[in-house]
Amino acid sequence: MKFLNVFGLLIAAGSAFAGCDDDLPKYQACLAKATAFSHFKTNEEVVNYCKSFDVEECKDFREIVYSNTECVKETDVAKLTQVAGSQLPYLAYCAKKDDNNDCPLTAFIKEHYTEFDKLNAASIPDEVKSMISSDCKEKKCNARMVVLGDSMKEPMIAMGAPQTFGDTYTLFQNLAESYKNNNCDLTAAPADANNNNNNNNNNNSNNNNDAQKQDDNSAAGNLTIISYSLIGMILMSLAMMF
Repeated sequence: MKFLNVFGLLIAAGSAFAGCDDDLPKYQACLAKATAFSHFKTNEEVVNYCKSFDVEECKDFREIVYSNTECVKETDVAKLTQVAGSQLPYLAYCAKKDDNNDCPLTAFIKEHYTEFDKLNAASIPDEVKSMISSDCKEKKCNARMVVLGDSMKEPMIAMGAPQTFGDTYTLFQNLAESYKNNNCDLTAAPADANNNNNNNNNNNSNNNNDAQKQDDNSAAGNLTIISYSLIGMILMSLAMMF
């Protein structure tokens, strides 16, 4: 708790949050009318969630949500929750092109949410890769993915983002980096590369263990896994406190 308080003071010292003073009322006005986000189970739930933002009270929100906001750096948990709780899912599932039609990825999610929600970031079907490529090349759709990625990097948001997006968290992270670099034809490459690197590391580790045949290494590896699991549980407990 003391660490988080100190961290919050450091953030506050580095930024006046002037942008949040302007943006927060627009998020709050929209949030009062739009449907509150909860993890979707069906395509229909995604469609209805996105439709709830097509109201006059969300007009200002829809204009600013495609740009970075200082509100994602807020140390006030209530304010941060209001902003992140509407910005992240809207950009991920409801983004639109300049002509007000759905971004290619948005359209795909609305029609195939159950499949998308289980999509493996390291093994994306060619059909989906093609759709992602089109999405990346659309200026406004590209901007939304970059903003989404930037927001997910903020420390306070990073603690909850994996739970918000589930299995697609890694996918959104990889897409954000690809979109940011305008790497529109190879959007799945970072995930594939990371997967290959992990496989190579695992193979090298296994080969070394087989060659050396040291039981101590295996025991040390198990201890490391247990330690990281405990750290993960501690972090989750801290997150639930907020």
